Amino acid sequence: MARRQRGVIRTWKAAQGYGFLAPEHGGEEVFVHI
Repeated sequence: MARRQRGVIRTWKAAQGYGFLAPEHGGEEVFVHI
């Protein structure tokens, strides 16, 4: 199971259902798909 992360949505493609988050503790953006 993937670990959870908190962050801020940087980009979101609603029609495709995905985007990228900037983690609150820094580091590379995280891909998110729903």
